[in-house]
Amino acid sequence: IRRVRNLKRKLISALMFLLIGFLLTGCDLFGPKTTTAGETTGTYYQVVFYDGDGTMLNVQNVLEGEAANNPGTPTKASTAQYTYVFSHWDSDYSNVTEDMTISPVFTETVNQYTVTFYDEDESTILGTSTVPYGTAATPPANPTKAADETYTYEFNGWSAAFSNVTGNLSVHATYTAIPIQTYDVSFYANGTLIETVTVNEGEDATAPDDPTKASTAQYDYAFSHWDTDFSNVTEDLTVTAVFTQTLRQYTVTFYDEDGTTVLGTSTVPYGSAATAP
Repeated sequence: IRRVRNLKRKLISALMFLLIGFLLTGCDLFGPKTTTAGETTGTYYQVVFYDGDGTMLNVQNVLEGEAANNPGTPTKASTAQYTYVFSHWDSDYSNVTEDMTISPVFTETVNQYTVTFYDEDESTILGTSTVPYGTAATPPANPTKAADETYTYEFNGWSAAFSNVTGNLSVHATYTAIPIQTYDVSFYANGTLIETVTVNEGEDATAPDDPTKASTAQYDYAFSHWDTDFSNVTEDLTVTAVFTQTLRQYTVTFYDEDGTTVLGTSTVPYGSAATAP
């Protein structure tokens, strides 16, 4: 019995010691913490700082009435639409009087994107347009493509839409090939084919050298023009040379009986009468 009593006394003494220590250190499971930190004794509160993604950035136990330490600059990852820059914390932590949860506040800026417009070769830059996320880019003037021997080309639009830009984008011009219609232009003179040339629709034919026509006893002939216009050709053409004719002149020489003495001359047009001396 004496041993049991001694054990009870020791147990009660130990419990009293723990209780006094508990009260002296300010430990309380249901409220602020009163503790000794170095030489400072008082009530401490928990201040939790969060990062831009919602994760815990920093936890501090701050003495009542004191300021929490700046935990550094939080960050928030950019999205396709926005870039974020830290602005401030959503609560003042310069005079802590309670447990605090502090979140960052960010300034958001709409991202800008560039649409680059290329020609069909995808290397020649025709223009660029830098616009905010979600808006339409402005294209350059419609490009053109030179015709070749077989086709003409008509601009047919751009390779991708750019009415709702959500990232940097490259587009190139597209063209529709239109077969070239050709026509034959045949040049004749004196009933004989001189040359046939093939031309693209809407182009001019090139005439051969001016033709000639042999004189007759009655007339001399000089080339004047072609009887049909062969500029802006839109069909097969037959073109014939037109000549001006000039009545030939002849001279009648009058001799004396000896056949050598010239008595006079008379030059007259073909088919008309000479005048004797």
